[in-house]
Amino acid sequence: MNMKEKVFAAFTSLIITGTFSSCSFDASKLKIWDKSDNQNNNKVENAVVEDSDISYQWDTVSIDGGGYVSGIVCNKTEKGLMYARTEKSGAFRYDSENKEWICMTDFLSADESGLMSVESIATDNHEPNRVYMACGSLESGENGVIFRSEDYGSSWERFELSFPCGGDAAGRGSGERLAIDPNDNRTIYYGSRSAGLWKSSDYGKTWSVVPSFNTTGNFAQDSADIGIMWIAFDEQSGTDGSPTLNIYAGVADVDGNTIYKSENAGITWDSIDTELAGYYPVQAEFSENG
Repeated sequence: MNMKEKVFAAFTSLIITGTFSSCSFDASKLKIWDKSDNQNNNKVENAVVEDSDISYQWDTVSIDGGGYVSGIVCNKTEKGLMYARTEKSGAFRYDSENKEWICMTDFLSADESGLMSVESIATDNHEPNRVYMACGSLESGENGVIFRSEDYGSSWERFELSFPCGGDAAGRGSGERLAIDPNDNRTIYYGSRSAGLWKSSDYGKTWSVVPSFNTTGNFAQDSADIGIMWIAFDEQSGTDGSPTLNIYAGVADVDGNTIYKSENAGITWDSIDTELAGYYPVQAEFSENG
């Protein structure tokens, strides 16, 4: 094995077995193992790269795969702006200029790996720089977090929830549980699995439960509550700068009470009789003409 082969072998081994942030690397201190070291009981004290002028720049490595891509969300006003959420590998933003997906959750530590399960993403059509995501794993047994960003996901602020999210659980492929009011983008709703409907009126900085939404659904799959699966706004029922009046929510309920409607901007809610007991709507979206 020549010098170049030895350096490449060590580089490959380190990439496979560890995670690195950007750093400067001094190859003169790199210890190399090869077959001849077996004669020394695998001792490698004397196996070093002799050229002290070699240095390398280390960075994170793109790893393709790692669970389902459970949803893709497109911004309606900024061309090419898309986000993807996954059940185990975090959230990604599409870089249309370089035609690649950029991970937005590399900031999470190993101790918070459960937050790599992304349950929902919302992109703001009025201010496309704003993006939100609800994260958490039922398997981890820890409470979820709602993250907010004002720079396309380059940096984040967080709101700690008092209940778990289920980005890795049954129902992860349903519609978006996070939804931004299209007429008043200060207002955001989040449909939880077991703790009801939540609302923010300050761009996701603070959240509180909506007391008038008095159901969480009663259907579970694989021991996971499905809960409130999506929120949809009838944009034509509001005016720019004021809350949308007509809002709909889909709930997993075996009794047929699966779609709820508010006609007063979320103050009160009533179920719509679908006459479809045993079924529930997984996704919903308003057409542009309502």
